[in-house]
Amino acid sequence: MIITQLGVNGLRNLSSLDLAPCSSINQLVGTNGAGKSSLLESIYLLANGHTFRTRKTKDLLPPGIDLLSVTAKLLDEATNRTHQCGLSKSRAGETQLKLDFQTLNSMAELTRMLPVKALYPESHRLIQESPDYRRQFLDWGLFHVKPDFFVTWKSYRRCLQQRNQALKLHRSNAEIAAWDDELAQAGELLHGFRQAYVEELAPGTTKFLENFGLKDSVSLGYRRGWLKDLSLLEALEAEQTQSVRSTFTTVGPHRAELTLQVGQQQARHVLSRGEQKCLVYALHLSQLELLSKSIQTRPIVLCDDLAAELDTGHSGMVLEALIGLNVQTFISGTQILDLSMGQEQKVFTIEGGVTTQVI
Repeated sequence: MIITQLGVNGLRNLSSLDLAPCSSINQLVGTNGAGKSSLLESIYLLANGHTFRTRKTKDLLPPGIDLLSVTAKLLDEATNRTHQCGLSKSRAGETQLKLDFQTLNSMAELTRMLPVKALYPESHRLIQESPDYRRQFLDWGLFHVKPDFFVTWKSYRRCLQQRNQALKLHRSNAEIAAWDDELAQAGELLHGFRQAYVEELAPGTTKFLENFGLKDSVSLGYRRGWLKDLSLLEALEAEQTQSVRSTFTTVGPHRAELTLQVGQQQARHVLSRGEQKCLVYALHLSQLELLSKSIQTRPIVLCDDLAAELDTGHSGMVLEALIGLNVQTFISGTQILDLSMGQEQKVFTIEGGVTTQVI
């Protein structure tokens, strides 16, 4: 799926924007504050219901504006069918979502149609921050390549919330344990999805790291969130006393971790900031490669200020890899990148929220 037309109204400084991107590389060039990142945010918002910068609608609305909207025409290249979609959000907290003029009740259908990945200056959090970021990274990939994953994930989250609620309200042990069977069943499936996915992700990550010239060998691993010699049901039963004391469930896939190590040490303690950025891009590129092989829908990649994130050599490697993966890419920056690969591209300047195509 590619975006052939994009319209944005009322998002930050984008009062009325219309863009006709190409199917490959789209450069968005302008000064700081011109609206480049906001345009990338609008695409992410349409696909996910929030942006890569914020989940708060009020942060996206400029003073005096109470409603924002993002609309797009999409081309399914496999069927040559065109779709139209749109999302609006109000300052009052109302959200409307439509696909082919039909109202949708959840983001899942449009998110699946539009697999959008954002690479932005804070992407190093994937290495530096808590395991939450790395679980979200795994789950994004699984959502798009494993049709049964989302149902399993929702089932696990629902049971976990119910069990945690029982713990917080100091319910009886029997009421708490009533959720254990269903939670354990979904949790074991969720663990299986993630563990297999990490194994699939590792070879591609190593390949891209070697292309980037990273000397240290980085190994990917997965810790499931409970002791190896126990089933999840056994672990839940064994930890009930601790859970009652803590008032939340202390074992399970919600405590899982994607591990990134150099030898016996965590990658973030060994690699320089520049090497960590290369690792982040290698992980994302490997994930996009798996996605491109698994589904017919083309991913969309948003690169916010790529030239500021990586040096010229590594930026070129990332672009070459994205072109090889056949994804639709939007790149923001203050200067036009010299693409000597003969690839289809469009270049748009953006100033004051207004775009002009120059190439």
